[in-house]
Amino acid sequence: MTELSEEDRRILEYLRERVTRGESYFRAKNIATHIGLTSKQVGARLPKLAEHSEDVWAFIDDPEKRARPISVVSDFETAEDGHAVWYLRLPIPLVDRSIRVDTEETERVPPEYVEFVGRSKVMRVVGEHELGEAENGTRLTNRFVVDGKLPGVERFFKRNMEREFDNLENAIYEDLDIPY
Repeated sequence: MTELSEEDRRILEYLRERVTRGESYFRAKNIATHIGLTSKQVGARLPKLAEHSEDVWAFIDDPEKRARPISVVSDFETAEDGHAVWYLRLPIPLVDRSIRVDTEETERVPPEYVEFVGRSKVMRVVGEHELGEAENGTRLTNRFVVDGKLPGVERFFKRNMEREFDNLENAIYEDLDIPY
């Protein structure tokens, strides 16, 4: 039997977890396929933040701080109840105005996990941020699944996801006033 790579093990674990939560295997597999695009999408290691995991959680737990680093977010509004509205400007041909994305937190397990769902006329997004320990650092695992309803939406995010994760990581360092 062939040994699975670390990334394949994470995807398999993710599939099992989603199916256990009641999601269909096909949907979970589709999500795992989307999150498995690059290792950066599966997890980002924050090496200088070993002693700052509570501060990283405070950043991730704040919907405004999660929205601000995303390059296509032009504006946002937050509410106390876990809801937020993001306004996106996507550089794709069929969209010539801001897109309103209504988001809500669907699961929170402080201080380690938050999941949110965003819905709009052009897409649906599921985002997950999970904090864990890593050797000499804090592991922040980001998972985003974008289901586009217009041509070009999924392709845009697939092409730019790496940069968006870098933006998020850099924003965490800036928020904590730690050079990166």
